[in-house]
Amino acid sequence: MKNNYNHRSNKQLQKMQPNLKNKKYQCYSRVILGLMIGLTGITIGLSHYPNTQEVIGLIGLFMTVLLFSLLHFSFRILKEYYVGVIDEQGPLFVPRVYGIGFTINPYHKIGRIIWQALTLMSVVLFIWMLIDVLF
Repeated sequence: MKNNYNHRSNKQLQKMQPNLKNKKYQCYSRVILGLMIGLTGITIGLSHYPNTQEVIGLIGLFMTVLLFSLLHFSFRILKEYYVGVIDEQGPLFVPRVYGIGFTINPYHKIGRIIWQALTLMSVVLFIWMLIDVLF
């Protein structure tokens, strides 16, 4: 069986690469989101039993790490998809890469600040939970 990439030009291959990366990031994001939903269900189930606070705290820490990953992949998907649309005067809200709705434009001035604020809030949440679990 012949490889289809041999019959394509360089420009066609370059156009395909972001799409392949985009699909990989989408897959990672869906797996991480599924893990977060599953861990939320486990945490709710464990909250009814006594003496499970340490386990729930560790699950919370792991979910925060998953949140970091989800933010990272969401940002990478947006950067890959809007690679040629670098415009600081562009709209703050842009159509989502997949699904229905809008998302924050990472190239807009305020959008960049919002993405950085989300990341900073996640870091603060992680440090706060780490201190709470360890001490």
